[in-house]
Amino acid sequence: ERGRFGAARIHATEEGVPALGYTVENQALGRALWGKLASAPRFTAIAPAKVTALDVGDETVRAVVEQQDGERLEIEAPLVAAADGARSSVRTALGVAATEDDYGQCAVIFNIGTEVPLEGRAFERFTPRGPIAMLPLAGGRAAVIWTLSHEEAERVRALPDTAFLAALQEAFGYRLGRITRVGERNVHTLARVASGTVTQGRVVFIGDAALRTHPVAGQGFNLALRDIATLAELIADTLTTAADTGAAADIGAAALLERYRAWRAADQRRVSHFTHGLINLFGETTPGFGVGRGLGLMAFDLVPGAKALLARQTMGRAGRLPRLARGLSLK
Repeated sequence: ERGRFGAARIHATEEGVPALGYTVENQALGRALWGKLASAPRFTAIAPAKVTALDVGDETVRAVVEQQDGERLEIEAPLVAAADGARSSVRTALGVAATEDDYGQCAVIFNIGTEVPLEGRAFERFTPRGPIAMLPLAGGRAAVIWTLSHEEAERVRALPDTAFLAALQEAFGYRLGRITRVGERNVHTLARVASGTVTQGRVVFIGDAALRTHPVAGQGFNLALRDIATLAELIADTLTTAADTGAAADIGAAALLERYRAWRAADQRRVSHFTHGLINLFGETTPGFGVGRGLGLMAFDLVPGAKALLARQTMGRAGRLPRLARGLSLK
């Protein structure tokens, strides 16, 4: 925490793993995913496009999909997995409400170069304005998520590079030496958005469509991956059982989606409370509270087992895990 004495360090070697996590650039991830999907059997991509209407029936869902050129298609399927973000159009079409906690903050996201390479280290520094995360990238670069108020975020984004780097340097310090260059800056509003339900009829909400969290601990994407892995496992098991018994497989059945909801509830609740609690904890300005935070960080760094518990949570190893999240095949 900036201006305080407390700090905590977590090392992969202490947790018996090769790494606590990995930072993957979105473009690289996208290329890899599209490459896999292109060779997948029975896969059709309609993109870019948006869902403009949904009709959820007893046995199927009919979706009207509008393509970029204005052409509309009607698609029928036994299950819709809505992974269309915190402002889910599928959720809106079904009239599903969502609760929102506005943090009054924005994330300024960009890449930088540093005088001292990160070499696999990640930093999270808490400041009175909000946290700053620096994550290692290939080529000696770092990805930065700088949390600021709405007004400060827009002001900082508009600064010339030299003034911007000076402001970042002052906020983060010199743990990595001088910050040498900066890339394009993007600003995103931060809020916790939770869908009122994770399933409705033959529709299941996953990723940010189910729960968007604050990026303070880098948990949102990992949470979405576990959503996907859980849904994939339940579908695969349903298909296997149907093939073994000769029964018809219904991958959108209410029983399957209820198992999904129950399975994911604890993980989603845990991550939501953890990230929301961190922002409230380090945003508290009551006199004397900062000293308590410093003592708490020192205790966390020294007490045996405390860091292991946090590492287990942030690495996605807590609770019941689907097979894909454990590195196992679906079959």
